[in-house]
Amino acid sequence: MLVHHGNFYIYSRNEAAMGSLIKTYEKDPLLKEAVSDFKLKFGSTFGKIYRSEDFKEKVVTTDISKFECGTDDKTNKCKSVIGYQQARKWFAENIKDLNFIKEDMIKFKRAKVVEAVSKVIIRLQKAENL
Repeated sequence: MLVHHGNFYIYSRNEAAMGSLIKTYEKDPLLKEAVSDFKLKFGSTFGKIYRSEDFKEKVVTTDISKFECGTDDKTNKCKSVIGYQQARKWFAENIKDLNFIKEDMIKFKRAKVVEAVSKVIIRLQKAENL
């Protein structure tokens, strides 16, 4: 999800949104590789090195989930939007399936499995909103 957002801002040439996105996630160890890639793309796209202190507040930008592309639009920006939509669908389907498993495990009184599945659901929901 994060990669699609970053690519969307790069292809939109939205420096403020990209800088804000990097700043938001640059301290997250799980996203270190993606953020490192974003910093390189930031430099090559905007012609300057990313500096955290240049981005003090979150930027309100075009919401990728509401961006619409034409049916024949093959631009990189729209490819990012399509990738985002597909990833969002994947997350939604997996969360739904895991909730079914969780419900079944509750019926079978498998508390440890319910707890483990609940943790996975929470992690997927967090990642879904990146």
